[in-house]
Amino acid sequence: MSKVEVFRDVTFEELKHIYEEILKGREDGLRPRCLDKYIEKVMEIYGTLSFGQAWRYTEGLFWEEVAKRYFE
Repeated sequence: MSKVEVFRDVTFEELKHIYEEILKGREDGLRPRCLDKYIEKVMEIYGTLSFGQAWRYTEGLFWEEVAKRYFE
């Protein structure tokens, strides 16, 4: 599976908001809804993924974008 860059054009403020929502969701045991539009993009690109698979893949893409932007 080749990498897609759904977070490439996301601003620092948006990335920070997503980060905070992911952490809050983990504490509350809920899925962060702010990832939904990115999950939908991933599902459009990879039509065979279930929602759960696309969610996990999208969250991984988020962490990769953060690492690439701030640690490279």
